[in-house]
Amino acid sequence: MARLIIVDPALRGHTGHPFHLDLALAEEARRHGLAPVVLGHVTLDHNPPGLAVLPVFHRSQYDPSGRLPEPAFDTLFLRRLEDSLTPLVADGDIVLFHSVALPLLAPVAAWLRHHHPRVAMAAAVMFMEVDYLDFPAGTPNPAAEEHYRAFFRKCLPLDRGRLMFAAEHGETASDLAGLSGHTQTVGEAPHTLPASFCANHRNTRPPNGTGPLRIAFLGQFFERRGAALLDEVVARVVAARPERARFTVQINPVWSDLGGERIAAIRHRLAQQETVTLHEGPLDPEDFYARLAEADVVLLPYAGRYCRAGSGLFFEALALGKVAVIPADSYMARENARLEGGMVPFQAHTAESVAAAVLHALDAFPDLAARARAVAPAWNAEHTIGRFMEHLVACRPAAGERSRP
Repeated sequence: MARLIIVDPALRGHTGHPFHLDLALAEEARRHGLAPVVLGHVTLDHNPPGLAVLPVFHRSQYDPSGRLPEPAFDTLFLRRLEDSLTPLVADGDIVLFHSVALPLLAPVAAWLRHHHPRVAMAAAVMFMEVDYLDFPAGTPNPAAEEHYRAFFRKCLPLDRGRLMFAAEHGETASDLAGLSGHTQTVGEAPHTLPASFCANHRNTRPPNGTGPLRIAFLGQFFERRGAALLDEVVARVVAARPERARFTVQINPVWSDLGGERIAAIRHRLAQQETVTLHEGPLDPEDFYARLAEADVVLLPYAGRYCRAGSGLFFEALALGKVAVIPADSYMARENARLEGGMVPFQAHTAESVAAAVLHALDAFPDLAARARAVAPAWNAEHTIGRFMEHLVACRPAAGERSRP
């Protein structure tokens, strides 16, 4: 049986949007008669249900000490690809490089240059970062841009009929197509949820529902994701709407940049609020989607790179037709405006501004919820995993076609 081989060196655990995307891709691969397998990080201690993972990578795109690629990392990563991916791939397979970022550009291009012409396979490269920009301003980084230009130059001789490029969203797709000199087409990556979880966790709350509303902060506990603002945001909102506001807050210290003492202080202050339900540590997909389904408002108090980047939770909120609070100067706000959706932008990355946006979401909830639900079907149709997989399957060489020399 032909395989979908997902190369995801940052897959270390059973949480997060990239992991959820792996699950969704695997589900869809099986529907197309493909056997899914993921090459992940060695720290993944056991296979999650429904996903076969080979733990082969000792480092990921997020490990190098510098922002730009390192020659030593390039050599080590390419060697790991040769040791683990090359023996697996065969005629008829699809190889999907998941979340390619600056440190992976050179080794992925080198592997493709050598093997793509020799094996009758299809390949796809997904770019999920905006690391060709400098933040907080989001201005171009010339050195980083040149690495992307070099990547696309190296891919120029490859058969474009068997090679796809996709970026996190339309704005980054346009940026990367420009860095290729418009020699390559860069599409949008899929973002709809795993079908198995969608079936279990529907958005069942009536848009005109009265009574308390639940506001959820889920995912990684990073400063750029507004974690340091949470206790004050909650205090301001509860003081203003004590009968209306209920909060769900996930405090996941894994990889957090806040430090143990700051996290403990935030946890302590949140625990004093009777309206707050705390979830400590990672959530497995079933629990994560259950908490997301329960939410009336999804809180995304993000800053920094999020002026240009997307967010897994933003895409999941869109897919489920959720009201969300999002940064005004961001791709997320621009996409919400394009869709005429039901999300509320905050103007400044302060507790006061974020709390004001949450209060507006509570007060205008019936109208916002109706708009959010109205745009979800069309957005899902544009970003479905099934559509993406159909394109990938169509890239495979015809049955019986020999590998190219």
